[in-house]
Amino acid sequence: MEAKELPSWEKMRWDAKNLDGPSEIIFEALDDLWKETFDAWMTESLWSRTSNLTSRDKYLQVGMISIGARILVLHAALGCSILPNQMFGPINGQYENITKLLMTTTRLLNDIQSYLKEREVGKMNYTLLHFNENPRGQIEDSIDFVKVILGDKKKEFLENVLMDGFNDMPRTMKLLHLSCLNVLHILGRQGYPILVDGGRWQVCRGINQGA
Repeated sequence: MEAKELPSWEKMRWDAKNLDGPSEIIFEALDDLWKETFDAWMTESLWSRTSNLTSRDKYLQVGMISIGARILVLHAALGCSILPNQMFGPINGQYENITKLLMTTTRLLNDIQSYLKEREVGKMNYTLLHFNENPRGQIEDSIDFVKVILGDKKKEFLENVLMDGFNDMPRTMKLLHLSCLNVLHILGRQGYPILVDGGRWQVCRGINQGA
C-alpha cells in the first residue's frame, strides 16, 4: 500500500457529539492520544516499507508513542474520582517525565523481547538498530547494551514514583504508572506482545486485580 492510500485518522475516529462534562474531557484526551499513536504506527509502517534505517534516537521518539503505554494508564485511571491534567496527554508538547519514562521503558523492554519476530517481518527495533550499527558485534552485545539503558530508565522511573520532589503528580497516579509497568513486565515474561492493540485488555485486567 502506498503512503497516500493509508487511511486518515479523521476517517477512523469516533464521534463525541453526545458527550459532555468529564466524559467529553476523557473522550477528547483518548482521541488525541489515539491520533498520536496512529500517526506513530504510520511512521513505523513507512520505515518498514521503505527499508530506510532511522537513528536510534528518532526511532525511540516514535516507538515510545507507538507502544501505547500512556493510553493504558489513562484507561486504567478512568475509575479514579479525580484525574490531574498530566493524565490527559502532553502539556505544551511535553509528557510528564514519569509518563515519558514509562513509555520509554516499555518500548525498550518490548524491543529486547521481540527482536527476533520483528527481524522476520522487517519491523524496526531498537536492539536491531544497535546491532546494525555494530556489525562486528554479536546480537547478545546489542541486547546487553539495551538492557543497560533499560536499567537506567527503570531506576529513574522508580525515583519519580517513590521519592518526593521529582514531580507534582498525585501519589495515586504515580502508583498507577508503577502498576502498569509491573503488569507489562509480567505479560512480557509470559510471551504477550507489549502493544496497546494486542495487550490492552490483559493489562487493565491485571491492574484492576492488583497485579
